[in-house]
Amino acid sequence: MAVVAIDTSGQIVRNPDVWIVAIRKQNQIQHTGIHINQDFQNEFRNISKNWVDKLYATLFFKTSNTLLRSHDIIQIDKDFQGKRAAHVRHYMECLFGTFNLGSERTKPTIQFLPMKYSEPVRDAHNHTQFARHGSIEVSKNPNVKKEFDYLTRLK
Repeated sequence: MAVVAIDTSGQIVRNPDVWIVAIRKQNQIQHTGIHINQDFQNEFRNISKNWVDKLYATLFFKTSNTLLRSHDIIQIDKDFQGKRAAHVRHYMECLFGTFNLGSERTKPTIQFLPMKYSEPVRDAHNHTQFARHGSIEVSKNPNVKKEFDYLTRLK
């Protein structure tokens, strides 16, 4: 078991550019990351209720899913609190349950923790800064239409 930690640099709607990085540390650090720009955000703007939460969940799913192994825990920086955290968790659980069906990665534990309580979240934070400054490669404006469309059909 390991921790897959996720952090963001920038916020959807508030910032034209947002970086999201997931890391998994077991002997060495593996990472995946996404950079989205304003045009990407605008493609999803107001498509459905809670579109921002659904987009975060989709991007978190996309960055963490390739790193996730059976019994891993996902820790997300506690920038997300209250209803937003509850919505993001619920949408991520739906995505893992649907798109990982038939695997042992359908129900990961998802936690929201501040950096001061989670070394993996601190490492993810450092990696988002590396991504923001171009020190590590991340994918730009990935295709998440299938996952986002699935969430728009949920009640």
